[in-house]
Amino acid sequence: MAYVRQHGNQVAIVSGARDSETGKVQQRVLFTFYSKDEALAALGYGSERQKCLFQNLMTRTYPDAGFDWTKIYAAIEERLTVLPEKYEGRTAHSGQDLAAAIKELTVHLAVADPLIIPSSKEILISQKASLFALRELIDSTLEDISSYESHAKEEPNEYDKVDEFHWRYIFKQNEVSPSVEEWAEGFYDRQEYETAECIFQALVNAFDNYAEGHNYLGLMALEQRQFNKAVECFEKTVAVGKNLFPRNLPKKDYWYDLSTRPFIRGMGNLIIALLCAGEYEKAEKICDRYQKECGYKSEADDYRAIIHLCCGRWDRAVLLCKSSDFVKAFALLELGYTKEALECLLLNAAEHPHTARQLLGMKRPKVEHSFTADDNNYGVHLMSQLQGYFARQSRPAKKFLQAVAKEPAFIEMMDKVDKHTFNHFRGPREEHSENFKAWHAMREPSYAASKAKEIMTAITKGSLKVVK
Repeated sequence: MAYVRQHGNQVAIVSGARDSETGKVQQRVLFTFYSKDEALAALGYGSERQKCLFQNLMTRTYPDAGFDWTKIYAAIEERLTVLPEKYEGRTAHSGQDLAAAIKELTVHLAVADPLIIPSSKEILISQKASLFALRELIDSTLEDISSYESHAKEEPNEYDKVDEFHWRYIFKQNEVSPSVEEWAEGFYDRQEYETAECIFQALVNAFDNYAEGHNYLGLMALEQRQFNKAVECFEKTVAVGKNLFPRNLPKKDYWYDLSTRPFIRGMGNLIIALLCAGEYEKAEKICDRYQKECGYKSEADDYRAIIHLCCGRWDRAVLLCKSSDFVKAFALLELGYTKEALECLLLNAAEHPHTARQLLGMKRPKVEHSFTADDNNYGVHLMSQLQGYFARQSRPAKKFLQAVAKEPAFIEMMDKVDKHTFNHFRGPREEHSENFKAWHAMREPSYAASKAKEIMTAITKGSLKVVK
């Protein structure tokens, strides 16, 4: 538990930390008050929002420490008389830290002149990516500074007033700020992967606890089909993310607590990367961890179904699949349940037409809005995860799926789904209701069963020997 101690004319919140080598408990300083006005603000005498801000920053920065705020506040109040009224050093220290860092970097770059020191050429080349990322960050920061200067005469907003003692800067020195992460994420979203990779790599080098940075690096490796690299990045995401977990957090609160998300997200992405890399045994072990440590049984079963399909364990894949799933359709087909497999395939195709076309080797229409973009991306990722299955897919199953892809009734169905999807998002408003009903009618099991019967009849007439 955290407690309060006086150090000269300073008041500190500290906690005990046991040394791993000696086993002795050593005092760890969590925060130091240098002035009475700052301590009073933390106690809530300035505003309740300042009190809440201080508490939130403390608990998020030190999740392993326990805080009895009633006792802590009482102990601080007892020691208020030792503190000076004001302390101007907070702002000065912040500026001095930045100035010192800029000075040190300037010296390093100015000294590294290849004409005078030939060996510096290799040093500069080795740091090219980091310097490129730094240049992008500096340019973005200068744009922000110009914006600040243009609004310099305006009154400070409430957000600035609450943090008059620069607590966010003090506590967040070991964290990437949300605005910087959002800026870096923009390069990823625009698929400017070379720039995004340089920036996120620089950030994970600078911040040891930046799990999300490793996750983004893994996602970019995954997009570029660098599966082994993606596995390494997601393993780092999981390892770093685990250290961010708050103490004694019940599983029902996982994901709702933002600090748990990098670990959970990294675990799921690690399974996907292992599937794409064909590492099914390792993927199965991570599925067990995903269920046990994160409580995500349903999601773990979805991944296990893919593993079973890729390993030829058709019956086990069917048992773990949801009622309608592409994986289940393939497994049923391999087991000889052709009618059921086709119904399952059509039910999924109505939901994910772009994905269905990819899985059947068909030409895809143009991506016209966010819904079809998500469907298209889902198909790309599922194709990568199912490469193990396609490598062992039986000849009869392959011939049957090829026949389905060429069947006019199926092609017509896909075109109708595309039309209804487009009209739902961009069609005439007066036709929205009727289009919506028709669109969702195609997603009903009864429609899939009827259409499957029609397609099966057409394929049989085409003299294809159907799997029994």
